[in-house]
Order: sequence, then structure tokens, then C-alpha cells
Amino acid sequence: MDLMAERRWDSILLYGHGWRKDYFRCLVNVNYSGPHAAAWLSRSGELTVIVVDPWDRELIADTVLEKVICAPDFGESLPQVAAVAGLELMEERVLTAQEPISATADVEELRRVKTAEEIATLRRACDLADRGYQYFAEVMEVGMREYELVAEVEGFLKSNGAEDNFMLIASGGTEVVGMRPPTERKLQRGDSVTTELTPQVDGYYAQICRTAVLGEPSERQRQSFAIFSEVTENGNQRLNQTRHQGVRRGARAKRRVPQVWLRRVHGFEVYSCARALPGAFPGRDAAHFGRCGLHDQGKHGADRAS
Repeated sequence: MDLMAERRWDSILLYGHGWRKDYFRCLVNVNYSGPHAAAWLSRSGELTVIVVDPWDRELIADTVLEKVICAPDFGESLPQVAAVAGLELMEERVLTAQEPISATADVEELRRVKTAEEIATLRRACDLADRGYQYFAEVMEVGMREYELVAEVEGFLKSNGAEDNFMLIASGGTEVVGMRPPTERKLQRGDSVTTELTPQVDGYYAQICRTAVLGEPSERQRQSFAIFSEVTENGNQRLNQTRHQGVRRGARAKRRVPQVWLRRVHGFEVYSCARALPGAFPGRDAAHFGRCGLHDQGKHGADRAS
């Protein structure tokens, strides 16, 4: 409301599609399943929610006491609006009769500092990700197919409160060059088994990527682990050193942040906003996002997403 008053907007629309739901969910925290959803908010406080699928209307109507519209022709059902958060995600045909300005950068700026409730949710998501990996390590066994292992972990995460989960896997030896969706391959003794699992809790994702050896690790696997462990530790030390230098030295040290941070940004808020919407933040240099990333790191800074 303060943002609308400051910008002199009569209304704002927070838009989401099937892959990016964060702008919509920062106001209406419901995990809709249709291709589009929008929350229209007036400066007087009136709220209208527009969805495409009838089941989303039923779901949101149980949560939101305001007006909920189900409109298969999404674009023609949108009210007149001054500004849109998520405008860059919209298809051009959706707003053919309107020319709103983008509120994306303003809303992103508001969302950078999390509330105590949001931080608690993020910690729950991180805890579930950690427990999910422990379960992954406990149930994998020789002869199990990759898709069977992923199904086991998916079931564990969903039964423990995850509303969604993004997961990849890779198993084998030196021939493995990257993770992928699970295959029919059977796990073998001595395999390096890598997974990336990402449970979503109340709109927030927490992602981890870890590797286990099925059976006793070989000397080469131990050497590989030692190298990665040393690199990770050195990176963390450099990151902390740069952060402290930024506090002491001001703008000169802050210019050093992006070279360190942006290489370690996967899974954090800068990855989901600055990288997903290139050019959407005029006047914001890399140092700006580097500083925000450092600020959010201690809060597990991933924002609500699809």
C-alpha cells in the first residue's frame, strides 16, 4: 500500500504463470495449478484474484475472503491497472488493451527483506531438504533403479509437508558428467550417486546438492572429495572475508562482491530474479545484486517461486 501511495498508482497487479508464481504468491500464498493467476490490489485495499482453472478458484476461495474470478479468457478479464509486478513474464496478447508500467523491480526490492515468519518457513524447508537427503542415503541400495530411489524420496518429502519438489540424479563412475531426470539404471556397488533435491514448503524452496558413495569409497573418490571440500572451504573463507571488507571499506570493497558471490548464487534469490529477468532492473548494477545476495544468504534467501 505504501508503494502505491509513493508511486501514485491507483492499483497494482501481481502476476504469475505456471513457472514463476512468486509475485502472485507474495500477496496470495496459494499454490495454484493453472497457467495464469493474478492478484489485483487497489490503493483503497480492494483485492480481486483472477485465475483460469475452476479448481484454482475453489482452492483460493477457501483461503481468500475477497473476490475470486475464474476466467478462461485471462487477458480480457483483467481490470484496468496502473502497474504490474511480473510484467516481463506476460505474453503480449494478455495486455493488448492496456499499457501499464512495470512494478517488478519495486516489488523485488520489497521482497528482499524477509519477515520473521518467512525466515521460519525457510528454515523448515532447509530442515526438510536435509532430512530428505538423509533418507536418500539410507534407502539407496545395490540393484535399485534410479527412478525407484527418486520415487522413495519424493514420497518422503511429500508426506513430511513438501508441496512440491524439484529433483535430479546421476549415478555411476567417471562417465557421469551431470545430473538428469532418473533413468532405469540400477545402482551398483562403488557408484558415486549425486542428487539435487529441492522441497517447497509454504511457497519457499530450499535446495541441496550432495554426493554419496554406495559402499566403500575408492582412493580416487576420497581424493575427489578432498579436492571439492578444500575448494568449498576456501570459497566460504573468501566470501566471508569479502563481506567483512565491504563493511569496513564501503563502496570500494563492494565492487569485489559479485566476482565471488555470483559464482555461488545457485539456489538463492539473485538466481531467481536477476538471472531470470535480464534487463528488468535498469540502474541496478551487479554489485547491487551481490550485496543483496550476501544479505539473504544468512536467511536461506530463496524467494517464493513456482
